[in-house]
Amino acid sequence: MVSDKLKVLYNTVLSQTISSDGKWMFYGNNYGDLFVQNLSEGCETADTECYSLNLGPILSLLFYKDLILVGTDSLISAYKWLNEKVEVNKTYFQIEISGCGDINCILSDDSNDSIFIGCGNNSIYQICVKSKTILFEFKGHTNYIHCIQLYEINLYSAAEDGQIICWDINTKQILKKIKPYKEQKLYRPEFGNWQGSVAVYNDWLICGGGTQASLWHLPSSEMIQAFPFPGKIHYCDFIDETVMIAGESKNILYYALNGEEVGKIESDLPAIYNVTYCKKLNYMAISGAGNKVINMNDIRYIDYYKDLYKY
Repeated sequence: MVSDKLKVLYNTVLSQTISSDGKWMFYGNNYGDLFVQNLSEGCETADTECYSLNLGPILSLLFYKDLILVGTDSLISAYKWLNEKVEVNKTYFQIEISGCGDINCILSDDSNDSIFIGCGNNSIYQICVKSKTILFEFKGHTNYIHCIQLYEINLYSAAEDGQIICWDINTKQILKKIKPYKEQKLYRPEFGNWQGSVAVYNDWLICGGGTQASLWHLPSSEMIQAFPFPGKIHYCDFIDETVMIAGESKNILYYALNGEEVGKIESDLPAIYNVTYCKKLNYMAISGAGNKVINMNDIRYIDYYKDLYKY
């Protein structure tokens, strides 16, 4: 049993998700604890609720309708969100995928009541939530999946093998592969080839990881711009006509599409692994290494830090 004092010192937030009404944030950590934050209270002094799930590290989270989906090692566990509480005394359902390894990311496709999960066995699975069955296994990567994103009818994946793969979710075919490490100006041998994050907007794709973050023109598959983020990259996205990049650096950086740095947020976190941005609320939650999570009601400024475990 790990003491609370040690948990404070070594807490790492591995995953997070926001409720569909935008009133609650959920964080999962390396100790298998699930934290719930009431955003309507909107202050750093309000306590977070902590639930011990005893499933091992919580590698991925997704708020899906009235369920909280928890991804661990080869297992998806669903818990009911009812009356502003997580019903942890019993799992609503569990889906075990033998041999898939760590479930590193989960996202939903509401158009057909399914979810996609990126796994440690190099595969992506599409799963029907209603029947709890696997609809399809996407095979194409040669190492484990870090990130998956849906954009229109295409699925994009970033993996440890250094590749970005674009899939057609209707035909299940690979449409294209992008290998940023083959671009000399992106290659950082001290960090490796892996791709930790991918995001798409219109004809543009941004990705990064061990390689430098880069902007790609999808129709031509050409690399257009490199972004000089100093550390390993765990998050990148298009936000308000800029590119936001975070990772193993205390600074969260914003760039124009031409590569010019246009903004910086200095945080107290030694590394950032998770960012959730709710555009309709202009709210952002940021977490990673450490016991604190960042709350922002304006994407340019930190409003407050919240401690998960209490001292």
